[in-house]
Amino acid sequence: MKLISWKPNFHTFVLTLLLALIGVTAPSIHAQNNYGTVRGRVTDVSGAVISNATVILTNDGTEIARFTHTNQAGDYFFTAVEPGTYTVVISAKDFKKTEQNGIIVNLEQTATIDEKLAVGGAGETVEVTGSEPLIDTATASEGQLITEDLVQEIPNQGRNPFTVDKLDNNVTPVGDPRFVRYEDQNGTDSQSISGAPIGANTYVVDGIPISTSTGGVTFVPAVEAVSDVKIQGNTYDAELGRTGGGVLNTSLKSGTNIYHGELFGLTRQNPLVANEWWNNHTGIAKPDFTTYQYAGAFGGRVPYSNRFHFLKKTFFWVTEAGYRQAQPLVSSNTAYYVPSARERKGDFSQDGITLYDPTQPFTAGARKVLAGNVIPSNLINAIGQSIANTFPNPTANTAYNGNPNYNGSDDYKTRGDEYVIKVDHEFSQKWAAGASFVHLATDEPSGDLFHTFAASDHNELRYIDAVALNNTVTLNPTTILTVGFGFSRYWQNTPQFSAGFDQTSGFGGVGFPVGYVKQLQSQSYPTITLSGVTSAASIGAANTGVTDQSQYSYVVSITKTIGKQNLKAGYVYRTFNYYLAPETAGNGSFTFNGEYTS
Repeated sequence: MKLISWKPNFHTFVLTLLLALIGVTAPSIHAQNNYGTVRGRVTDVSGAVISNATVILTNDGTEIARFTHTNQAGDYFFTAVEPGTYTVVISAKDFKKTEQNGIIVNLEQTATIDEKLAVGGAGETVEVTGSEPLIDTATASEGQLITEDLVQEIPNQGRNPFTVDKLDNNVTPVGDPRFVRYEDQNGTDSQSISGAPIGANTYVVDGIPISTSTGGVTFVPAVEAVSDVKIQGNTYDAELGRTGGGVLNTSLKSGTNIYHGELFGLTRQNPLVANEWWNNHTGIAKPDFTTYQYAGAFGGRVPYSNRFHFLKKTFFWVTEAGYRQAQPLVSSNTAYYVPSARERKGDFSQDGITLYDPTQPFTAGARKVLAGNVIPSNLINAIGQSIANTFPNPTANTAYNGNPNYNGSDDYKTRGDEYVIKVDHEFSQKWAAGASFVHLATDEPSGDLFHTFAASDHNELRYIDAVALNNTVTLNPTTILTVGFGFSRYWQNTPQFSAGFDQTSGFGGVGFPVGYVKQLQSQSYPTITLSGVTSAASIGAANTGVTDQSQYSYVVSITKTIGKQNLKAGYVYRTFNYYLAPETAGNGSFTFNGEYTS
């Protein structure tokens, strides 16, 4: 028997260690791909492969170039290529140089550029034109690609790039189609992809996952900030695994050598909108429908890049978008009974009821009747009087405990503002990096039918911040390393309109004892319920507190070209932090059913 000795070198040791790490951590692998690929084979006119040919890939927008050489099989590969338009130049000794322009590299797609070189001098250049193949046979990653032009031009009511997933036959929208604005994260992610349940999808922006722990989406990027969107219902590539549904991968737009910008504006004015039939029937004025949508974006080289050499290859793209929308409050009940002007003074003489004096004892099994069914002013508590006056005034004159005497309507004003900035920089031919920042602020009030600060209604405030950092490192012409980091935070609060109400003095200068108020968890108007009255209105509610979700993502992948094969390995580490404020129902709750006087 002959024993064979094997002495591993350093590179073999690193590769073995990496494969071992991948094998141990395989359940966690789900690195996302924010790039495209360019590959091809170089031959002569007879079909013989040409090795060691120089291949230069240049981004037409930024003029940043990468280069490699063909291998022994005549193949070349460019991985981790930013989506955009490129030019490929191929040259070899004793052959004419070829140049092919207008090569489109899309998100998660491979552009295959095969060339046949003709014999000639190195100073001769042959320009080649060709069309992109209809089917990408270089990768197993399938899906529906929505390009930048489609994202911006197709009808999109909420101007939400994630809603273009409806163009994919694998996508079934199951949510309310109205909820597609920046604050409508729950409406945005109400999609079933390939029959999977809601909450099983993954959302990715610039290669960084932005899905919440429950499968929702953290933020909705503005249309002007987005380049490509890709929807994948059957993601065969391993890097897109670890999800029970589909993947919605989005790339943010980058600047180029040429300064350019975009402006968008849309408005809907109230005189052009008709009132609802019920409002006209009941005499309610038309609510406000006025809407404004706007967006602006601008990008190019960073300022003063012509003065400072280290800024020559630095590009930016800035987007600001927002809306102001008034919309009628939709409620299953807009008709209530509220205290009339007489009842607020203690006069119940026309209500068909009998009031008894609660301060007097029973006499021979009977109680003293209040004269005229009117409560004397000296028996009316100042806090009670303030509460009664807090209810809205009636809009109709109806009998007590009969038909409602108040018809309410409201139009609540929602608003959203989003800021997106992305900066790309090439430090050297071996290291390029990009960074993006997103800030989103929205305010969505619930609407106030009673038009009083003490109504049981609230604002829904959301503040979202997200950061993404991506690095592409060329270790050698056949080995590409990408390293990414992402952070996002989703902060939400739903304070009552009466938040901050002081129950010690807020009732017209009077209030409850300090010792009692200190025990309340929610500083808001107390919950007041009128029981035993048909359609009685209620006011007051507790603040629900803050919800704070944050996540950190670390994404690493390495691609190695060996002969005709591309080997890729990746790893993603994510942490979720979820804070939910404790129950804050302690604002004081009082129910009045008239038992003390009846």
